[in-house]
Amino acid sequence: MNTSKKRSQSFSHSCIFSHEALLILGLTISEDCLYLNVFTPHATRLDSKLAVMVYIHGGGFCMGSPPDDMASVVASFYDVIFVGIQYRLGILGFLNIPGSEITGNLGLRDQIEALKWVKSNIASFGGDPSRVTIFGESAGAVSASLLMLIPQAKNLFHRVIAQSGAADSVHTLCKVQDKIPASTFLGYLNCSLGDHLQCLRTKSQEEILSAQFKLMSSATSGDLWVLISPTVDGDFLTDVPRNLLRKKQFQGVPSIFGINANEGSVVPTMMFTQVPLSMYTQEFFKGFIFASKNIPEGENDAIKAAILHYYTNYSVPRTPEVVRQQFMDMFGDKFATAPAILNLQSLAEAGVPGNFYVFAHRSKYSIWPDYAGVNHADELPYILGTTFKSPPTLPLTTGFTEMEKGLSKFMMKLWTNFAKYG
Repeated sequence: MNTSKKRSQSFSHSCIFSHEALLILGLTISEDCLYLNVFTPHATRLDSKLAVMVYIHGGGFCMGSPPDDMASVVASFYDVIFVGIQYRLGILGFLNIPGSEITGNLGLRDQIEALKWVKSNIASFGGDPSRVTIFGESAGAVSASLLMLIPQAKNLFHRVIAQSGAADSVHTLCKVQDKIPASTFLGYLNCSLGDHLQCLRTKSQEEILSAQFKLMSSATSGDLWVLISPTVDGDFLTDVPRNLLRKKQFQGVPSIFGINANEGSVVPTMMFTQVPLSMYTQEFFKGFIFASKNIPEGENDAIKAAILHYYTNYSVPRTPEVVRQQFMDMFGDKFATAPAILNLQSLAEAGVPGNFYVFAHRSKYSIWPDYAGVNHADELPYILGTTFKSPPTLPLTTGFTEMEKGLSKFMMKLWTNFAKYG
């Protein structure tokens, strides 16, 4: 571990991720990225012992960065210490090759190292190491929830807030036994299994990013995503989340899990942006469900048929708009609603306090089409205080009304009060 002093006069680079996302977010990237940002209220003293909120950013485990100066709003308005952390992303953070020394989950290990640093050092910033809340959105929420299941993270935090994600949200989170995904990725780099480690070390950042882009763009990317997200490695994550939750093998701390009203809107607005509206047919919907390999109970056509029946709207003609809504309803339940409920049920059965919320306010100046409603990530500006930045630093809306600024204050108060008092 490097213990040398570093003069910090600007924010660090973000961890490496795709250039396409960089164009959207306007960030710079580097392998030298494992830093964290600490924001304190103006009058903080060493003996203040303020509650600490550690934010884990989202981005599908393959992109993203912690908030920069916007985090000062939360800290200064509500007297908490705000810590934004970084972790390795994509291939560099989660590559795993069965039967080799590359076991994955480096990004999660980075998060734990950051929490260890907070525990050892946050008192020097006026923070209370016995009142640490971890919180995040999307992949950050999944991370916070997964950390409850990882023995190495025990006693590093005391409360959890998971926004639009939970441990069981990652459909690829499993014990990887098939070497085909790794072999496919290595092939993009003209490497092969066996000498993969030596070969990978010769590749540049640009080559790694190019291979990752090909991986994510592949027609079989549903299988290949196991290389760029958390997996069961037998040491760090010992089993799939739903099994660990059912066996009560988790750190039971007071928690908040929540969703936005239209989480599934992420499908047409952020994920399947190249899919034309005309593609949303009932046959496409049925084929998507029956091609899924993500049924927890195994390949069961009866369950898939039940899912198809449940989400099919029989009351109106199944136009492309109607089928698109079916996709959104199903996807929102799959990756956000159901995993959150599963986590909260497990906490309740263990006698641990848990809370659930639904964020249902659509921003007046939202960038999303009307059918998207309250989309994935739409709550972030209200919780991170970007409502008080001009122009907004999260490109989800072009501005905020005075009422929305009041809503933001209310939500920041709720989040920080939970961090302070539980």
